[in-house]
Parts: sequence; C-alpha cells; structure tokens
Amino acid sequence: MRLPGHFVVAAVLVVFVSCAAIPQHRSIRKQLEREYAAIAAGFRRDDPTEWIRRLSPDFHLTLFNGAIQDRDWVVKYLQNNSKSFHVVELTMTIKDLTIAGDQVVATVEQKSSRTFADSSGQHRLDVGAVQLETWQRSPNGWKLKAVREKELLYLRKDGKAPTS
Repeated sequence: MRLPGHFVVAAVLVVFVSCAAIPQHRSIRKQLEREYAAIAAGFRRDDPTEWIRRLSPDFHLTLFNGAIQDRDWVVKYLQNNSKSFHVVELTMTIKDLTIAGDQVVATVEQKSSRTFADSSGQHRLDVGAVQLETWQRSPNGWKLKAVREKELLYLRKDGKAPTS
C-alpha cells in the first residue's frame, strides 16, 4: 500500500515536532528542579525568602478547603511559620509537567518533617501532599503564579495521625 505524499510529510512533521519538544520539556524540568532545590534549601534554613522571591505579584494559593489566599496572606503566613517551625527535612519532587507556551503546571509531591514547641512540649509534624503549581516564564526567570493543594498524602503529629 502506498501512502499519499501529504500523509508522509504530515507524519514526518509530527515526529519532528514531538522530538523537538522532548529537549524543551527536559530543559524546563531541569530549570524547575533547580528552583525547587533552592526553595527547599531555604526552608531547611527556616528561611522562606527563596520561595517568596519566586512568587509573582498576582500569586494566589488555593487551599484544600477551596479558600483562595493572595500573595500577602501567604507571605505573612510563611514568615510567621518560619519563626514557629524548624524544617528538618523537605523534598519537593516534580511528578508531572504540562507545558503550554510560557506557562508550566507542575504536579509536585512535597514531603516534610518539622519540629515545633507548644505548651505540651516539643513535637514533630510530618506532612505529605501533592500540589499543582503554575509557573510563568518571565524576563527575571520563572515565577510562581498559583499553587493549588490537590491531595493530602499523610499528616502525622509525633508519628500519629491527629484525632479530630
């Protein structure tokens, strides 16, 4: 069976475009992995500055309960938490990337262990979560436009799931 010429040309173009997109996808993944490494290193120093400086002016956070918080609220929340919690471990792993022009949606799995003290003593809080994080390429590098909390994997205080 002989295929029409335009079909062959179209098939070659699809293969070419697909192959060209693979290096771009890898390059963006590597760039974002560097961003997450810097952010995690900052949080492990109890310093949210690395994350804050990557937030776009119109950044917003959508919590598990559907509430939407703006950049100012998030910055204040993180600054207060950095005084109350000590981050012992933090990993931020890109599970999936969706690229659309100059925006990327990263599905990120975060696992953290932090310590804090309250009136009953020292405690350890372990949290695992999946978030959808929208990044925008800007002249100043990648900026985080939005985070949506997607799935809580686990939440343990002192090794136990909290009771309601």
